[in-house]
Amino acid sequence: MGGTVAETIRRENGQILKMARRTGAYNWMFFSREFLEGDEEKAIAEHHRGFEEMRQDWLKNQESGKFEFGMTDAYGWCEHTAPIDYGLVVIDFQARKIHSMQGYDTPFSMSIWDFGAMFESEGAKEAALAEKMIREDWAFFANRSLEPLGSLSEAFAGAASRELRIERMEELLKGFRTEAAPGKRIDRIVPAKGGFELLRYEETPKGALSMAKALSAEGFSFREDEIQMWVERYLPEGEEIAPGAGWGAQMRRALGESPEPAASGKSNLRKGNP
Repeated sequence: MGGTVAETIRRENGQILKMARRTGAYNWMFFSREFLEGDEEKAIAEHHRGFEEMRQDWLKNQESGKFEFGMTDAYGWCEHTAPIDYGLVVIDFQARKIHSMQGYDTPFSMSIWDFGAMFESEGAKEAALAEKMIREDWAFFANRSLEPLGSLSEAFAGAASRELRIERMEELLKGFRTEAAPGKRIDRIVPAKGGFELLRYEETPKGALSMAKALSAEGFSFREDEIQMWVERYLPEGEEIAPGAGWGAQMRRALGESPEPAASGKSNLRKGNP
């Protein structure tokens, strides 16, 4: 089903963009024509634009609750580098790293089913992009040691009509689903350009602490309300937010702040999100 995930992007120039998006939305950025053609800044801008529209809608209409966009209430409130709902994904274009603490999907990849649906789309733009990806080997199979999509390119040879190309692709995808050995099913592809190191963290106090330390080491900074969100979400059961002691203090230090808690001991975490 999916849901909401906090997402932070650090552009190559150091600018930080914070947003909430639907789980997996970042993967469509990596498979956009702009990203695959090397215009990462335009790909980021297009990805962020959808959130920014909802953010402005939220700021303008939060008191009345009469929003212009249907999903503003779900996404527009959040500009935090802190886990919400499904978790947190940080995409660092400076260090070429993706930090992921969420259990929904694998960043920087797309399921072969989604890719097939993209190719078979009635939208000419999506279909043309998928065909270009295949013909020019813009993508790789994730669990074939990044083997190029040469077999897909070969399948297109001599297929003059779009209908025949779709038919051949469907046959190819069906073969991948049924012929792969157990545990090695070829079910994801990754874009061939702009490779990122993927760092995954368990959604546990230990995993959260590891991610917090990694982000701090990369130069990310955190507001007080963000720190409180980290602490409150992953504080071990039975432990109180005590001044200068325990896991909460470790987390505050990892995020670069004093281990003293905020005076209220509570964050401004939006009601309804864990």
